[in-house]
Amino acid sequence: MTDLHITPADFPDVRLRPITPISAGRGWRHLIREALAVLPAGVEILQIKEKFGSLRVITNACSPDVRKALQPIEHRSLQVCEICGDDGHLWHDGDQGQPVGWLRTRCQKHAQTRTLEVAGV
Repeated sequence: MTDLHITPADFPDVRLRPITPISAGRGWRHLIREALAVLPAGVEILQIKEKFGSLRVITNACSPDVRKALQPIEHRSLQVCEICGDDGHLWHDGDQGQPVGWLRTRCQKHAQTRTLEVAGV
């Protein structure tokens, strides 16, 4: 099975710090490229992750302009499968439609695919 996570090797032309944590699925690579393109020069990427089913790009710049630039991309991630990049929607873990646990943005094919396996779950 191929690794489902994005790695710094997916962005060879981008200078990420060696310790930049990345915890997001490979289907969001194009969204991360978009996010990197809208960031002003000199802004450092501190973390790239999935949170509550959407992409989050955390930077060292906390200005409203930077947040405003990233917000539409992060919002669009809720419609893109984190695994393959196809159209997707937010899925809730749980029984009989009762949301519990993780939120994931997935297409129908990858609805049950997890990028992070949690022991005992």
